[in-house]
Amino acid sequence: MIYLVYGQPGSGKSQLSKRLATHLNLQWIDEDIVARMFGDNTDFDNIEEFYTWREMNFDRLSIISTYLNLHINVVCSAVCPYQSFRDILKENNDVFEIYLYSDRDTRRQHHIKDFDIGKPMLKIDTTDSVHNTFNALVAQLDRATAF
Repeated sequence: MIYLVYGQPGSGKSQLSKRLATHLNLQWIDEDIVARMFGDNTDFDNIEEFYTWREMNFDRLSIISTYLNLHINVVCSAVCPYQSFRDILKENNDVFEIYLYSDRDTRRQHHIKDFDIGKPMLKIDTTDSVHNTFNALVAQLDRATAF
């Protein structure tokens, strides 16, 4: 199983997904870490370069997550603004989608206008404190995965 935590920039994906991985005792991987692993320069001259890079970086993240998922469950965090990105990850994996959203100013500053939310299993408002948001995430995840 891959738990994909996605949302707009500044919504708390990295922080909450890392805490979730620790809580569930799973491996955590983040798109920013993948970019650093490959030594990517993330200063772009235009928006087209940025979107091309984002797609390439998510492909890398998908490959690494899929490989890890052969052996262990994974918590993966990425902006992942398009359903087509998420569909690539779902081709070879069971994916539990968790969408994070926020009204914080940092989110509005880097907002992706054509972000496709899709149909995540959970939607989590991250406007509250990290502690409260994490507790809400765990409670909702427990309810969603209870058998």
